[in-house]
Amino acid sequence: MVDVHYTPIIPLLPLVSFALFVLGASVRSWLGKGARLSDQVAYVSVALMGVSWLLALAVAFDVLVLRSGQPYYYAYPWLSVGSVLIRFGFMVDPMSAVMLIVVATVAFGVQWYSLGYIAGDEKQPRFFAYLSLFSSAMLALVVANTLLELFFAWEIMGLASYLLIGFWYEKPAAMRAAKKAFVVTRVGDTFFFIGMLWLVLQTGTTDFANLVLGTAHGGALSATGENAVITGGPYLKALMGTTTLGWIALLIYGGAVGKSAQFPLHVWLPDAMEGPTPVSALIHAATMVAAGVYLVARMYPIFDLAAPLTVLGITFRPLGLVALVGLGTALMAAYIAFSQSDIKRILAYSTISQLGFMFIGLGCGGTVVGENGVRTFLAIGFSAAMFHLMTHAFFKGLLFLGSGSVIHGTGTQDIWKMGGLWRHMRWTAITFLIGYAALAGVAPLAGFWSKDQILEAAWEYNRLIFWGALLGAGMTAFYMTRLWTVAFTGQWSGGEAAATGHQAVGGHGQHDHGHGGHGLPHESPRSMLIPLVALAGLAAVAGFVGLPKANRFGEMVKYVPPPGWLEPAGAVEEHALHLPTPLRMAQAPGGTVPDSPAVPHSSPAEGDSPRPYGAQQLAPEPLQGGALSFPTEEGLPAVGGEAHAGAAHTPAGHHEVDMGLVWRIGLLSTLAALLGILLGASGYRGRRFNFRAPGALTPMESAVYALSLNKFYLDEIYWAILVTPLFWVTRTARAVDQAIIDGLVNGAGLVTRGISVLSRLVDIWVVDGLVNFSGWICGRLGQGLRRLQTGQVQNYVLVVFIGVLLVIAALVPSR
Repeated sequence: MVDVHYTPIIPLLPLVSFALFVLGASVRSWLGKGARLSDQVAYVSVALMGVSWLLALAVAFDVLVLRSGQPYYYAYPWLSVGSVLIRFGFMVDPMSAVMLIVVATVAFGVQWYSLGYIAGDEKQPRFFAYLSLFSSAMLALVVANTLLELFFAWEIMGLASYLLIGFWYEKPAAMRAAKKAFVVTRVGDTFFFIGMLWLVLQTGTTDFANLVLGTAHGGALSATGENAVITGGPYLKALMGTTTLGWIALLIYGGAVGKSAQFPLHVWLPDAMEGPTPVSALIHAATMVAAGVYLVARMYPIFDLAAPLTVLGITFRPLGLVALVGLGTALMAAYIAFSQSDIKRILAYSTISQLGFMFIGLGCGGTVVGENGVRTFLAIGFSAAMFHLMTHAFFKGLLFLGSGSVIHGTGTQDIWKMGGLWRHMRWTAITFLIGYAALAGVAPLAGFWSKDQILEAAWEYNRLIFWGALLGAGMTAFYMTRLWTVAFTGQWSGGEAAATGHQAVGGHGQHDHGHGGHGLPHESPRSMLIPLVALAGLAAVAGFVGLPKANRFGEMVKYVPPPGWLEPAGAVEEHALHLPTPLRMAQAPGGTVPDSPAVPHSSPAEGDSPRPYGAQQLAPEPLQGGALSFPTEEGLPAVGGEAHAGAAHTPAGHHEVDMGLVWRIGLLSTLAALLGILLGASGYRGRRFNFRAPGALTPMESAVYALSLNKFYLDEIYWAILVTPLFWVTRTARAVDQAIIDGLVNGAGLVTRGISVLSRLVDIWVVDGLVNFSGWICGRLGQGLRRLQTGQVQNYVLVVFIGVLLVIAALVPSR
C-alpha cells in the first residue's frame, strides 16, 4: 500500500522528466541541427506527472485519514555550520497534505491540457521540460521540512517561472515580462533571505519541527498519536513576545509580498500573461503565487507571537499589517480589472485580488491584545485563508485554462472582439461559467464557502476590514460578469480579422487550429476539454469540505497558540525577554521532559541545535478556555462595535460556530455578489457601457476610468522614480567608468608601455651595447693576437729574444 514513505518520489518524478528532456536535448545537439525531439516525448512528462498526482493523493489520504493528522517527518544531517546542524528531508502534516493535493492536481491538469494547446510547436519538448521543473519545485516546497530547503525550492521555482514567462523569447514583450518578473520577485526574495538568516542566528535551527510545529497542546512533535498542528515550537518560544520576532516576520512577509504579487510588488504578475496560457494557469492557480501564502501560513507562529512594532510613530502587529496590505491589494486589483480588455489580464488582476483575500484571512487570525492586556484568540482566519487557497486553485486554474480555450478558438485575447461564444464553444462556456460563478461567490460553489469564512474572520477581527472585504467581493462579481457578458453573450463580433490573426496571439499559433476561412470560433480539442471538466467539478464541490457545521478542513488545517500565550500580555513578554540566548539555551520555557522519539518514521538524528531535539520538548499542558473579551486591535480603529460571542468562549484551536453570524455574513456576501452581477449584466448586456467611445464620459469620469485603465499609473511611477534613475545611474557609472576609471587605467597602461619601450631602448643600446662592445673588442684583440700563433719554434724564440731586449732596454737608464 502506498503511504507517506513515498513522499520523496512525488517531487522527484517531475524532476526526472525535466532531466530526461535535458538529456534528450543534449543528444539532439550532439546529433546535429537536423535532429529534433519527437512531440510524443510530451506524453512522458504527462505520465510521470500523473503518477506523481496519484502518489500525492495516496500520501494525503494516509496523513489526513489513516493517521488522523499525525504528520510524517524524515530528515538526515546534511551540513554542519558551527553549532548549527542543517538537515534535509521531507515533512507532511495536514497543511502540506492539502497543498500536495492542490498542486499535484492543477499541475497534472495543466500538463494534460498542454498536450492540445502547445501541439505542433517546435519548442514543445522544452516547454514540458520547464513545466516539469516548475511543478517539481512547488511540490518540493510544500513537503520541505526546513526553511532552507523551502528557500531552495522557492528559488528554483522563480527560475522556472522566468523560463516559462519568456518561453516565446523571440517576442520582445515576453522577454521584458520575464525579466520584470525575475527582478521584482528578487526584491522580495532578498527580504526573505535576510529574515531566514536572522531567524537562524536567533534560534540555531531552520527545522520546522523545532520552530513552528507542536501537538494540540502546544508542545513539540511527539509519538503519542496526538494531532500535530501549527503552533510555537520549543525553539521559537524563547523569542515569543519580542520585537525581534516582529522584524523577522516582516522580512519573511517581504518574500511573500513579492512571490504572491501583493502591493507594491504586484506589477510583475499581469505582464506574466505574455507566457503560454497553461503557464499562466499554473503560476496563478497553484504554484508561484500560492507559495507566498503558504510561506506565511507555515511560519504563522512567528507572526502571531511577535510583539507589536512601532515605525514612524505607528504601532501595528505584523499580522495586522498583513491584513491591511491584503485588503488594499484586493480592492486595488479588483478596480483595475474593471477596465481591462485582455481576458488573461482580467484574470491576472483577479488573482492578485484573491491573493489579497487570502492574506486578509491570515492577518485576521491569531491573537489580538486589548487595552487591558487580555489576549483574544481568533481561530478561523488561518484555516479560512488556506481553505480559500485550495478552492481558488481549482476555479482559477479552470478560468485560465478556459481563457486558453477561448484564445485557441477565437484567435484573440480582446474580449471586445469576442461575443456569442456560448453558442460556438458550448463546453468551454459551461465550464467557464462554473469558474466565474465560483469566483463571484455564488452559492453553493467552492468560492462561496471559502470567501465567507474570510469575511467571518474579518468580522471578528475588525469591522473596517470586513466591510472593505465585502466591497471587494461585490467588485469581483462585477468584473467577472463584465467578462462573461461581453465575451460569451450577444453576437460574435470578431469577424475574419480576429480569426485569421490567431497566429499573432499568444504565440502558440504556429500551427493551424482549423479556422479555415469562415472566421467563426470553434471548440477546443478533447485533450483541452477534459481538464476543464475535471476542474469545473472540483470548483463546484471542493467547498463542501469546509461547511460551517462540519468544517473538516478547519479541523485538519489550523493554528493553535502555545501554552501561556493567552495570559495577560505583559507577563508573557516579561518572561520571554529574560530567557537565555537561544543558541545557548539549555531548556525551553516550561521545563523539559525525558527524551522522546520524534514523529513516527522520523530519523533519530539530532536536531539543528547544540542539544538533541527531544531534550527541548515541552511537557503537554492543556489550555483552559475562558471568557475572553474582544479587544480593540492595536494600530487599527475600533469599527463596528462588539464582536460576536463565539470568539470569546473558544478554547484555542477550536472555532465555536455562531450559525447566526454565518447566516448573516452569507446573506451579506450573497447580496454583494448579486449586486455586482446585476450591475455587470445590466451595464454590459448589449455592450451599453462603452467607455472608450468619444464623449461617453465626463472629464471627472474619464479621470476615474483612466486610473483603472492605467493601473493607477504604478508602472509609470516605478519607471519614473526607480527604473529611470537606475538607468541614469548605470549610464553615469558607465560614462565615469569609460572616461575616468578606464582613462586612468588606460593612461597608466600607456605610461607603463612608454616606460617599457624606453627601458627596452636603454637595455638594447646601453646595457646590451656595452656588453656587446666589450665582446667585440675582445674578439678583435683575439683576432690580432691569433697571428702570433704560427706553430714554428724559431718564431717563438725570436719573439722571446726581442722581448728580453725590450726589457733590458727598459731597465738600462739612458744617459
